[in-house]
Parts: sequence; structure tokens; C-alpha cells
Amino acid sequence: MPPLVQYLEALRKSFDAAAASYDSVNDTLAQRVHAFVNRSRIVQALESRPVSTVLDAGGGTGTWAILLADMGLDVTLVDISPASVRVALQKAHARGVKLKALVANLEKLELSSSSFDFILSQGPLSLTPRPDSMLAEMHRVLKPGGLLWAEFYNAPGWALENTDLGFKHRVSMADETVIQMADWDYPARLFSIRRVHQMCQNAELKVLKLYGSHVMMSSLGHERAYAHQVHAEELEQLKAMELELGTRADCIGMSKIVQVLATRS
Repeated sequence: MPPLVQYLEALRKSFDAAAASYDSVNDTLAQRVHAFVNRSRIVQALESRPVSTVLDAGGGTGTWAILLADMGLDVTLVDISPASVRVALQKAHARGVKLKALVANLEKLELSSSSFDFILSQGPLSLTPRPDSMLAEMHRVLKPGGLLWAEFYNAPGWALENTDLGFKHRVSMADETVIQMADWDYPARLFSIRRVHQMCQNAELKVLKLYGSHVMMSSLGHERAYAHQVHAEELEQLKAMELELGTRADCIGMSKIVQVLATRS
């Protein structure tokens, strides 16, 4: 089996296995803060220009696709995991919202060119072995003047959080590096902001804004940040802090996750 096919199969199997419990397992302090901040920024981006058609690229179990469909938008969810797509459609049906969904590799979409006003991609850029190909395909299906919201793992932020000096040096010096997490069945890619600018430029996408996320999570420690027991006051404080700090250039560069808002000119 070719390496790319092996990689995609491992990714599919991992997310298929996690689909049924994905929403509850990821309902942690860090994820709640992340979701709040993302929703605030995504809504702001959507309000910046007319949007009717949305592609949720790598939409998983449909949390964001359903939110956007509930806003009256025409949403298509695409994911590599059949089990995740089934969960997304079940949730949409229970919610009473219309959602189109299909199983596909994001690097080769059977979708018409220039067909979406807005593409949301929360994470797949760091989970593909060919990020340049993925961005090129997103450029193809995005309308001229449309917006892309893509999230990636920021190398300096991961280096800061890790206590291994060898890891820190390797990751902080590279524009793109592959890591293997102990509890993941697939590798992940970390990028420098410079590399993301380069990829967007290669895909003929113009970067409009960058935002930082998980700015405060490292300071809390892993156990607290990923706890399921959440104190309401702490949650509200962290939401406000993340929302503010994630717009500061010094914090964006050091955050563990960075979102890029770009447009097809």
C-alpha cells in the first residue's frame, strides 16, 4: 500500500473509532474556551462580506457545520471519516437543520470549482501529508473574493509547552516538522507562521488576519486545561483573556494554535 494511502487509512480508522464519543471526550476546559473564541471570530468574519454557501472541510461530527446551518447558511460538510459524517447527519436531523455531507479526501474534492463563499477548516491542514495540495484544492472550490478560515498547529507554541530540549530545538528551528503524539494513531504537522504565509501565497490566497488560540492553556498545565470539571468563573475569565490575547502579535506567535483568515483574490 502506498505511504499516502496508508496515512489516510490510519487517519480514517482513528476518527471512525472516535466518532461516537468525540463530542463528549473533547468537552474540556481548553476546548470550551477554544470553541467560544472561534465562534466569536468566525461570526465576525462571516459578517465582513456576503456569505451564503459554506464548506466545512474536515468537519468531523458536525459541531460547526450545524452551527452555521442553524444560521441559515447552505453548508456542505466533508470529512474522511464515514462514521463522523454519519454522526454529523444524525445530529443535524435531531436539530432540525439541513446539512449536506460527504466522505472525501480534502485534497481531491468532487465539488465544482468556485462554488463556496466561505471555507472553514479547523485542523486538517496539520493532519495532511500534503498541506500545499490541500490549500490548492480549497482555492479551487472557493469563489473569487471568498474567505478561507484555516487552523494550524503553531510550531513555537508547541515547542514552548514541551519540556524536552531536543524537541524544543528541532521544532522551533523548522518551518515545518512532523511529530508523533503518544496517543495518536497518525502524525501531525507543525508550521511556522512564515511557512503558512508561503503556502497561502503558493495557493494564490491572500492572508487577511492571523489569530492565536490556546494562548493561556499552557500556563494552566495539561491536567487542568483538559479537565472535564469546569468552574464557571474560571471559564468566563479564560474566554475573555483568550479573546483579547489572541489578537496580539506577540501572543499569536507563541500560541499553540493559529487561525489564518485568507481570501481568494
